[in-house]
Amino acid sequence: MDVMLQSAKGVDLMALDPTSIDMAYGVGDDPENDMEIVMPERAPKMERGMFVYMEGTAYGGMLTGISSSNGIAWHGRTWFGLLASRVLVPDGGVGSLTVSGNANDVLRSLVSSTSLDSVFKVNLSKSTLTIKSHTFDKYQDALNGITEMLAKVGGKLRIVHDGDKPVLSAVQAKDWSKDEAFDSDQVDVTIDMDYLPINHLVGRGEGQDGERVNVELYMDDKGAVSTTKQTLKGALENAEYYNYTSADKETLIKDGTKRLKEYWEDAHKVSIALDADLDLYDIGDTVGGTDPRTGIFASAKVTKKIVKMDERGIVTVQYETGVI
Repeated sequence: MDVMLQSAKGVDLMALDPTSIDMAYGVGDDPENDMEIVMPERAPKMERGMFVYMEGTAYGGMLTGISSSNGIAWHGRTWFGLLASRVLVPDGGVGSLTVSGNANDVLRSLVSSTSLDSVFKVNLSKSTLTIKSHTFDKYQDALNGITEMLAKVGGKLRIVHDGDKPVLSAVQAKDWSKDEAFDSDQVDVTIDMDYLPINHLVGRGEGQDGERVNVELYMDDKGAVSTTKQTLKGALENAEYYNYTSADKETLIKDGTKRLKEYWEDAHKVSIALDADLDLYDIGDTVGGTDPRTGIFASAKVTKKIVKMDERGIVTVQYETGVI
């Protein structure tokens, strides 16, 4: 697989012959989104702002620094890392950014608004996904904002370099655990379950004494949150006081729901090791299998990929899973 070097203006310069490449990209906790390219001593001149890429893949990014402590090692941000380095700011700079429309059109507007249209292209075809209305968290980074937006409509962000630029596409995420052709021997599943996390928040917001905003939030066995329906009662209720003195009702519900979801995620930990020789799964895809020790089936989303290339040009891929 050829490793190409581009100028800061996106013009192909030459093919590189690196000693090794190590890059990671993903979302969530510790995504890294960086890369290291170790070059031989007689390496061509490389500069900050240049790009490296492997055509037809998501592998690549922008060079940002150099180290000579262990040979000549260039460091940089992967394509995901460049998106993570941009903040989504609404027009006027106040409030939260809200978007709607065909998902690829939304991507195009976000790329333009973050001044990354000199780096990325967006698929010109219409996506099968539609964003009816999505409001990003205030000053959220573009990568996590886009990932969460697409996940809500069953989608994922795909990046593939076409030999000119990396091309962004909003596509349907795939649940490999439901694919009949999927070989379950490719995954090793271990689980750590807590069947009774916090499932009831007694929320109190702004106001004084009896005038305070009052919200009750209930979570069911499947992680769904309601302000009206409590399904886990009696001995199965696990309540917590949620004190948020500056929150109005809308904020109390939104942040309280997020808090319950975090309890749910912590209580349903799934570790899935994937065959490192396979480059099948994108960030946002679902993989799963059965834990042979308990007989419990579990699934999780791919949240991180670690790609390595040795001096012979052999590429290996490792995956990490989590929640998006």
